[in-house]
Amino acid sequence: KMSFALAAHEGSVRCLSVASAHVTITAAAAVQLSESNNKKRKRKQQEQENGTKEMIVEPGSMLSGGYDESIRIFHLHKHAEAGEFRSPSNLGTPTCSSFAPPSNSTVPSTHALVGLTSGKILLYRRKDWQVQHVLSGHEEKSGGVSCIAVHPSGKMALSGGVGDGRIVLWDLTKGRLAFVTKLPPLS
Repeated sequence: KMSFALAAHEGSVRCLSVASAHVTITAAAAVQLSESNNKKRKRKQQEQENGTKEMIVEPGSMLSGGYDESIRIFHLHKHAEAGEFRSPSNLGTPTCSSFAPPSNSTVPSTHALVGLTSGKILLYRRKDWQVQHVLSGHEEKSGGVSCIAVHPSGKMALSGGVGDGRIVLWDLTKGRLAFVTKLPPLS
């Protein structure tokens, strides 16, 4: 449930992605948060015996891309904007985005991918928001990148083109194209 609103862009918002913040706590603290008294004792004994820890996932960051060519980052737990930068002017406007590894992963997101109207995908390092790789695999004349999906490991991603009929598999560890397939046109 969102209990706040923030102005994001001067034009319309074109894409949104949310990354989870992973907080590691001791199993005993997790027990206090989520279980009844009887289960607490048993679980606490197990935790003391093997020293296990548990992870809680909560909202972390939100990335939004707009028609104004800006990309804005928000801290969801602080209800505040964390920063803003522009996509390189010769690469077009953001069309889609995703965090790597994605929010449903057990590993915190370290990178963000932003698809552009130029057909390129920018791979940003979240630590300092520097571009790590510019991935080229879709055609600008067809409308660029329409969607990005990242594998839970964060090592591979798929992207689809707006009108080029291509699905591209990316190797994010090396920052390069791994495989391309062209879908047959609809008749």
